[in-house]
Amino acid sequence: MKLKITFSITAVVLFTAMTLYSQTVDSSAFLHMKFENNLTAASTESMVPVFTRADAGAGVYVTGNTGFGQAYDATDNASGTQITSDIDFYISGSNPRTLCAWIKGTEDSQKTIISMGPNTSTNRFTMKLLNGTLRAEINGGGTNSHTEDNNGTALALGDNNWHHLAIVYPGGNLTAVQFYVDGVAVANTNGSTATPNTIAATFQVGHRSGAEHYTGLLDDIRVYASALTSNEITSVMNGNTLGAKNVAFKANELKAYPTSVIDVLNLKTTVSEKLSVTVHNMLGKTVVRSYGNQVDMASLATGVYIVKVSGGNKVATLKVVKR
Repeated sequence: MKLKITFSITAVVLFTAMTLYSQTVDSSAFLHMKFENNLTAASTESMVPVFTRADAGAGVYVTGNTGFGQAYDATDNASGTQITSDIDFYISGSNPRTLCAWIKGTEDSQKTIISMGPNTSTNRFTMKLLNGTLRAEINGGGTNSHTEDNNGTALALGDNNWHHLAIVYPGGNLTAVQFYVDGVAVANTNGSTATPNTIAATFQVGHRSGAEHYTGLLDDIRVYASALTSNEITSVMNGNTLGAKNVAFKANELKAYPTSVIDVLNLKTTVSEKLSVTVHNMLGKTVVRSYGNQVDMASLATGVYIVKVSGGNKVATLKVVKR
């Protein structure tokens, strides 16, 4: 039996909370660093930190992950070049927080991505890599992610490909921490029952109090003063801003064709913003990410896929048959 899907927005389009992949500053972020040829930071706080290298240099910037502009090249990251804020900048005590970053490199153990608070007992909160896993650590305790995500895919944080990391801390002790890699949840090993008590200190990028320097690429670092949901983590991973309210494409604003895809899915829209598209298999794994009005699906196996489309604050989800 042949499956036929007609791309009627009202018939097969489901709507989700997705927005445009962009490098727009997220006005809802406690901290947002985009690394667009500089170390400029944005914040919801009245006092916005200024980040500088220890050598006062500008740093090196390279082409980042698709759709994210430039990235910071931390190849020379060391005590003489490390990045630190000019003021104390932190989320205090055991208040909820979410730490996010894109990384690309070959290191996956004893390397810090971002850290806040001083290196005294329970007073810092650090996102780091340890033995191929993602780790949330305080002085006096820490907990790791498992080595496989919840879909059974092994983590490969040092494979020199781009990976999105997220640590969600809702409060309480470290057993409450939630890990995400590339938008997929990764179970907590519950390594420590210690409770963070973050206090005043500078914010550190790519190091922890002058140690554990990460020497890969860094991009789109964000910290939120709340525990993000899984959908919000996906939205952040896709470069969206959480402050914008999403609305569904109207029936005449988005058309997709052909009805059964052999190689390229075409998207026609009336919105002026560039479209961002992700294709997911039925297990929820992202298999294609593209930008514009054509999606190359030629390499995908025959089957049904979910295609998420966003343009500006317009969003839609399509079910697509690949043959």
